[in-house]
Amino acid sequence: MLAALAFTPSESKRLIAKSVAAMPTVQFALSEGEVVIAHGSTDVYVAEELLGCCPQREQFISGQVINGVLCQTSPEEKPPIPVIDDFLSNAAAQFAFVPQHPQDELEFKRAYARAAREAGLAREQIVGVYAFETGGNGTYDMQAGVTPTRTRAISPAVGYNQLLSTNSISLLAEHGGRLLGLLRQKAKGLTGEPRVAMERKIEALRRMIAFSRSVPNNWNEHDRLAKTTAGGIGVHAAVLDRDIGPFLQVQKLINSVRFARAKHHAAPLTAAELELMNLTGDGNGLDIITMPAAWRARVPTANFFQQSGYERNPVARRAGVLANLIADIEGKMARAAQASGARDLVAAF
Repeated sequence: MLAALAFTPSESKRLIAKSVAAMPTVQFALSEGEVVIAHGSTDVYVAEELLGCCPQREQFISGQVINGVLCQTSPEEKPPIPVIDDFLSNAAAQFAFVPQHPQDELEFKRAYARAAREAGLAREQIVGVYAFETGGNGTYDMQAGVTPTRTRAISPAVGYNQLLSTNSISLLAEHGGRLLGLLRQKAKGLTGEPRVAMERKIEALRRMIAFSRSVPNNWNEHDRLAKTTAGGIGVHAAVLDRDIGPFLQVQKLINSVRFARAKHHAAPLTAAELELMNLTGDGNGLDIITMPAAWRARVPTANFFQQSGYERNPVARRAGVLANLIADIEGKMARAAQASGARDLVAAF
């Protein structure tokens, strides 16, 4: 017998806290050493499980409703999210890397479509993801939240399928060797200044890969590099390069396809299913894809997002439950696929 249990965010945090508090290492630190409670609403629940209470709990919470009152960290307390200029300046300073920009948007779209086609992605998949993530007219250097009239980003996500800076670190750490091989092969067909420029790019990329591999190969370590170091901020500039950017974005989607296959999901992913994995993470996305339809109508979308991601995602908040989220994704894809940028990508494929 199978059962679906839907928890509210607070209930989920309480369950997590009970598990953390029961860990032998935590109990040992509590009795023999020190336990530091960091900022974050889940940590409040951990403190309550360990101590029975959390004094001044409101000071730990960001974006959480307590007793009907919204407790939000003030903007001054939050570090600014890096923007394109930050990625570029740190890439130059840390790795002597300056991305080679495309001559125009169509050049990048052709390179992206070619990389996707060679990797085995379908046109409908890449156009659908592009349409949903960018609204159908996004540029290769589009950053989440940044517009001609608004310079403050809501996320470091950049590009056609909105790669996070942590994605850039992970992709270079795991697939950098193959990328170097592709660039070296391309360099063999060049002469003169283009050959020299490609060799400079390869050397800079080699340094970026070494940096990305300087920590254990797991998401938390990559996330720390991406968000707290100058090198991690600089690595994200790779997504803007006309040779490297298409590879990284396509590899992110291919990783999702391979993850699904490894979990014995043999059916080809639709564009909406691939976007679910891109949006919520491979594990969460596949759980949604394989969930019975009757459950999707009852399970809250909040269960499949980190709190910060949920708060800045209007689609997830508006949808409420998974069935509505899937319908919203499919609807936005269909509408945005009619935009000129999406039609250009179709033609490039």
